[in-house]
Amino acid sequence: MEYTKDEFLSDSGSLTLRLCRLMTSFDETAAVVPYRSAKAVSRYDLWLVPMTDGRRVVTKYVGGIHRVSEGFRLYLRHRAATAEDIFKAEGILIRYVKRLSDFLLDTDGFTLEEGALKRVATDGTVWEFFAEFTLFTYEVTPVDGALYYVSFDNEAPVPIGVGCTLFREYGENVLHARRYFDGDSLLYRKTGECRSVDFEFETTVKRCALAPIFYDKQKVTLYTVFPDGRGEMARYELSELYVTDALCKGKLMRDGEAVSGIFNSETGEFTCEGSVSV
Repeated sequence: MEYTKDEFLSDSGSLTLRLCRLMTSFDETAAVVPYRSAKAVSRYDLWLVPMTDGRRVVTKYVGGIHRVSEGFRLYLRHRAATAEDIFKAEGILIRYVKRLSDFLLDTDGFTLEEGALKRVATDGTVWEFFAEFTLFTYEVTPVDGALYYVSFDNEAPVPIGVGCTLFREYGENVLHARRYFDGDSLLYRKTGECRSVDFEFETTVKRCALAPIFYDKQKVTLYTVFPDGRGEMARYELSELYVTDALCKGKLMRDGEAVSGIFNSETGEFTCEGSVSV
């Protein structure tokens, strides 16, 4: 059975059926079906069961990106009379899940997280084994406001989205206070503007554009891009950082003035006003 990446992405069937078709294409002698059959239908008796009963867990990220997570169990009915039988059965499930993970990662719209690998006794020497996995789908909705891109160590800018749950920019006036010798009150004069960014991202999401901060990167170039392509480039430095098992959050402070220009989202080039691309 052939089932290409394009067919998988354009298939209008349920996600369970699409995954069954996809995994069936991994081995022409075995079929993965969306139900537990009464008898074996191929070389290996495999079936796929959704764990969430159609419910989807949605996590909202910056940049209009939503991550939808759905859990599944891939079952295998197999002999378990000997240690060798058990090792072989578990190996079959591991290979299928690994193959599925590699395929979905190549689509750039899915990622897979492996879970438990267990077995339960049924009758005689025939056991049921299952491998759990969670599938993450990334959906994008249009954003009316500004988008943000970051670059570390002069690498190509990466859009902030997947894994980032907060990215909010603030501006505060820098004031100079002065008191005259013959007066009782202070006089304030604006001398500049101090800009900062509060951020929060999931430490377990390797695709997150802010992940280098988790690995001790202190300086970042931030591109603020508006819908018409115009934007600003500025250097920021890490000023606060709080890390837990699941989240990394903190504050970036702008270092110097911002530069205006045009940002090309396809190439990552930023053209300063009256100068060349950077």
